[in-house]
Amino acid sequence: MAEPKSRHPISTRRPPGALRARRPMLSLVLGLTAVLLFTPPSLSGQDEPAEEVGGLTVHPLAGPPGTEVQVEMGGLPPNTGVVIAFGGLRAGYQWVDEVASDEDGRLSEQVRVPDWADADETHYFFVKFPGQAPVATSPAFYLTGEDGRIRVRGEVTDEGREFPTLRGPDDELYCLGGEVAGFEPGNRVRIEGRLAESLDCPEGIPVEVDSHEPSR
Repeated sequence: MAEPKSRHPISTRRPPGALRARRPMLSLVLGLTAVLLFTPPSLSGQDEPAEEVGGLTVHPLAGPPGTEVQVEMGGLPPNTGVVIAFGGLRAGYQWVDEVASDEDGRLSEQVRVPDWADADETHYFFVKFPGQAPVATSPAFYLTGEDGRIRVRGEVTDEGREFPTLRGPDDELYCLGGEVAGFEPGNRVRIEGRLAESLDCPEGIPVEVDSHEPSR
């Protein structure tokens, strides 16, 4: 005998609302897949490391406003314009000159310390591409008064050298010769002297001290 037909036949069709509910989820999955597949290397962390820029050196490392300073560095793109700036780490910097690297990517230029810079303070030279942040910073340059004397307060440190060293207010390094008897690491002093070319101190400012006193 034939089975009676159900009064409520079962439909195999999805309700329209269920299909609509799945469409946003499907779009989301497809969107995430596209992002993963087509993310450029710079966003996915696979980009090549930037080429290092050669160290920026200046000579001399101290002098009054108007001093002619030789600025040198390497590792720049060949025949490319760059800006040389001068200023402090906290106070900011200002344009000094605009020059170009040579065909080997080197820069060698003589620039003049500007008259507007504050004496008896530490400054730095910077090299930057126009419209961009600096790509290199020089060792500290101490701007003296017209008398050429260096005056600085700081803490005596032990940097593993045969002569005393001192760290200034911005952690700049001074290598000390001359009247330094009794200097011990941890002493806070105020020193006066002149640039000492004879001291081997490539990372800092060499000072021939001729007077000093305790400082806070």
